[in-house]
Amino acid sequence: MQDAQLRVERVVLYRPLRPQAAVHPQSAYVPVGRFLVKLVDSRPDFDHIVRLRHAVPGPVTVPKRGVEESAAALARRAPYAATVYYDTADLR
Repeated sequence: MQDAQLRVERVVLYRPLRPQAAVHPQSAYVPVGRFLVKLVDSRPDFDHIVRLRHAVPGPVTVPKRGVEESAAALARRAPYAATVYYDTADLR
C-alpha cells in the first residue's frame, strides 16, 4: 500500500510508556468496543489486541505467559473470538 492516509478520529486509550525495566505477573486487557487491548505495563512486554464475540463490561486480567496462553486464559474469562494484532518487538 502506498500513499495511504490515516485519520485518527478519536484516541480511546493513551498511556505513556516508561523506559525502566519492570515485571508484572498479570496482563490487564481493557475493553474498547468489541475488542480487548492489552495494557503494556512491563519492560519488556508484548502488544496484544483480541476481537470479542460481544462487548464486555470491564477489564479482564489473566496470568502473563505469552500470547498463546493469554488467548486461552482470555477465552475462559471473556467471549474471545480471535487475535487481531500481536507484536513482540519489545521482547527482542
